[in-house]
Amino acid sequence: MTKMMTSLFAGVALMAFAGAPVLADDTEQAGTNVAAADPSAAPTAVSEFDAAMTTAQFGLAQQDPMILAGAARMMAMIGSAEGDGSIEEAPFGEGETGKPATDSMTEKAETAERDGSLAEGLFDDARQLARGNEDVLAMIDDFADVSTRGSVTGVGTYKRRISARSTVFISERYRGGELAEIALIGDGDTDVDLFVFDANNNEICRSTRRGDREYCSWTPAWTRNFTIAAKNYGSVYNQTTLITN
Repeated sequence: MTKMMTSLFAGVALMAFAGAPVLADDTEQAGTNVAAADPSAAPTAVSEFDAAMTTAQFGLAQQDPMILAGAARMMAMIGSAEGDGSIEEAPFGEGETGKPATDSMTEKAETAERDGSLAEGLFDDARQLARGNEDVLAMIDDFADVSTRGSVTGVGTYKRRISARSTVFISERYRGGELAEIALIGDGDTDVDLFVFDANNNEICRSTRRGDREYCSWTPAWTRNFTIAAKNYGSVYNQTTLITN
């Protein structure tokens, strides 16, 4: 995987309140903020977007412009918008339990590195791969035109360059009783893991697969902010994209 992935774009441990009712407010609550998962709950747009990212990775690996354009079309139809949570980065040794040592969360998401939509970047990559093939280029343009009609904002997106051996912390609010999902993808250069902590600093979820494709889901028991931690273990930066509902 090369830095072309920068145009793309960030085991689950759940502790449940057995038999506890779901509370949908943002008042202070003690304990771990996770409820038993509802098996009938429909996946959010994050799952579909994550599937599109998987397809895009395959298209890049195969150097296939049509697969890449298809993934871009999926992303554009789902839609995305810049996340509005707070962001802070800390080197290893700070905030290892899920929050920065200062716990300030003052840096706004507008300062995160973002440059256009993921779908637009993928369409551009597909066009580069199809250079000289006018028929394929025409089909890519058709895909791009159709996919922008009637799209809705489906996911919140954070694009962030995580420094070597550092962790980026994002504070996001999730509603009680509703499925919360997070997916992360990096540029392929380092190992990045994903962790989620509630406002009481309890670990809600972790995804520590090899590489930089991670996914977490849980159901909050009550409405509250959660801290998302994306940890880069590599000796170089990783350009990541994190999406959430």
